[in-house]
Amino acid sequence: MYIWIDQIKYALHCHPSSEIRLVQPAEGGLPVIYAPANCSLQRIKQYLRWGPTPAESTTEPAIPAVMVDQMPLFGQIFSIRLQKNTATKIRWTANRIYCEENWYKRSSASLRADRITRTLFEQFIREAVSQWEDDLDILTGEIRTRRMTRSLYRVNLRNRDMVFNVQNSRLSLIHNECIVASALLAVSATPDDTYRRILRKTPNYEQLKREIKDEHSQYIANY
Repeated sequence: MYIWIDQIKYALHCHPSSEIRLVQPAEGGLPVIYAPANCSLQRIKQYLRWGPTPAESTTEPAIPAVMVDQMPLFGQIFSIRLQKNTATKIRWTANRIYCEENWYKRSSASLRADRITRTLFEQFIREAVSQWEDDLDILTGEIRTRRMTRSLYRVNLRNRDMVFNVQNSRLSLIHNECIVASALLAVSATPDDTYRRILRKTPNYEQLKREIKDEHSQYIANY
């Protein structure tokens, strides 16, 4: 079967091992993910985002990608690598940012940084919203991202539309997941049940909220 993750198509094969393995294609082929039959899509996404380690990844060989820069995002430093003639200008996988070479070289540094941040932030937020929708059994409306001066997010209670502040990209992934959970809690028709579900998945939810509040207060003071 085939799955799409981070705008990339993968062939997915089940195998008896409990481990996930990524096999990179020869040029023009599809990357192949080997995973146990009971493996969740969320676990596969996490594996692609944070790994694999060199020992876990098999190459057939890998598509050449040259590291040209680094940039801060989600409280980390990501390497930026260039690939030629790719359909997607910007993609994010295995803790690296890949950019199409021609686009990258034609764009100014400030434009590149802004486009990369916006693209990957929106990509992550949409994935997080989708995952929390499944976990909390809530359907949302339109999901957008934009720069806002003070708010972490805004919601429309009538139609459940949500807007997330692009500036949240300075925060860690787990803090952004907490922000998304709070946004869904705000539009929930059964907030008590939704809150219990959030705590079951994220027992340190209240601690994360305090950390976000403290960081955001300092950020606003220095804005």
